[in-house]
Amino acid sequence: MITVIAALAAVSAAGSHKQNASLSSASRTPASRASSGSGDCQSQDVAWAPAGEKHQEAFGTALKKVQDENDQVAGDMQQGNSLTADTNSLAGDLGSLLGAIYDIKSDPPPSCIPGFAHDYSSAMDAFSNYGVDLTLMLGALNEGNMTSAQADIALASAAQSDGLAAMQSALGDLNTYNASES
Repeated sequence: MITVIAALAAVSAAGSHKQNASLSSASRTPASRASSGSGDCQSQDVAWAPAGEKHQEAFGTALKKVQDENDQVAGDMQQGNSLTADTNSLAGDLGSLLGAIYDIKSDPPPSCIPGFAHDYSSAMDAFSNYGVDLTLMLGALNEGNMTSAQADIALASAAQSDGLAAMQSALGDLNTYNASES
């Protein structure tokens, strides 16, 4: 139904690269029921899809870059390498991630699918916390405070897990809705 399903699945799968989660994208089915909002679900989807897909793609790209840079910083920390270049790259990528989340939150998906908009918003809230926690980690690293940096890493990991779980719930909402429409 919603055109962003494949992008959600890709982000969830990419976001869980350490957790080996696999998600399949749901098939797009036409919505025929009238929604609680204005117009039916299909017309709401058509109106939202171009911007929604653009924002989701930017989010997925930024999330992947943040995860890759964060892995590089972690490797540098373990090997005792200089962190400057990688932390600067991570800081820039975090800005892109938080900007993409802001764009998504500013233009939410249609509310006509039970649970979807809520779970999608919850995922973005959790990924926003992930970005903030990693930003705090960078500040702690710059101050040489490894205890705080490690605490921020733990918080970021928990927020990322929460975001992935909420994204999977959003996908489940879409799959349930699509099954009820077929």
